[in-house]
Amino acid sequence: MQEFKIEQVAYHVKDIDEGKRHFEHALGLAKENWIDDTVVAMGKIAGCPLEQLNKAHLTFNYQVGLELELIQYVEGVNWHSVAGRVGNNFEPFSVVFPSHLGMHVTSLVQMGEWITQMKKAGISVAQEVETLSHTNPVLVNLKQYYHYVVFNSRHLLGFDLKLIRRMVDNAD
Repeated sequence: MQEFKIEQVAYHVKDIDEGKRHFEHALGLAKENWIDDTVVAMGKIAGCPLEQLNKAHLTFNYQVGLELELIQYVEGVNWHSVAGRVGNNFEPFSVVFPSHLGMHVTSLVQMGEWITQMKKAGISVAQEVETLSHTNPVLVNLKQYYHYVVFNSRHLLGFDLKLIRRMVDNAD
């Protein structure tokens, strides 16, 4: 099985621009180093009988030595809303709160191994989605999409764990 390695620290923010300013001020990050994306994803959310569509504004910064991600969900159901971490209209109860720690996997086999490992440890999947669209020009140009699995692991690990698998659309 792939070695456990955290590569991403993510926070849910009430407003993506306010979140950027918060982290720029607190950590001394440069305004020009954020990479923005708006993503639409579809998949399974724990507690929901049907697949769900959600939309989020994302921004990434690499100045802290790993991937810092800020997330603002703007439409649809997501694991934070189901868990009661956000209120009506996707308003978090605080301006910013820890979302997850993330790790990249390169294959479905690796993802399956981690899902099996987490299940053995009593940790369930909170959200599993594939992205349908991105606004980031680099991702659009590369035809890159993502498969995410988020585990409801706060009760045992102190954080939710997110597996991230990059995919390329070869439909042409």
